Amino acid sequence: MPGLETDADRVERVMTAEPVDVEWAKQRESELRQVFKESPGATIERIECRSTLCKRELNFESTGARDDFYRASGRRNRDKPHLLHETMTIEKPDRASLRTVMYLTRPGFGFSGRDGSSGL
Repeated sequence: MPGLETDADRVERVMTAEPVDVEWAKQRESELRQVFKESPGATIERIECRSTLCKRELNFESTGARDDFYRASGRRNRDKPHLLHETMTIEKPDRASLRTVMYLTRPGFGFSGRDGSSGL
């Protein structure tokens, strides 16, 4: 329905309005690039961090590569919980496009108001 804001729209609006914490953003973007470059069949389109949010856009060469990425992400989250705090993955409406956008929060902040944050 026109005029309704989706979760992705809301998070994107909040992220765009955030100032950039240059030191944290640069370090976090580097960490995320390292994590995601190790994902076979995935191409990093964009990684951007601001003050409390990061946005990661990936394209996959196949549905198998995308499925493998999500399986590996679960293991990575268990092994390195400091890298991926709270996440929201947005699949583009055409799942066949094999493109995903993932928003990640900075530790101490969250989408739902947990961890002492006000939420989004």
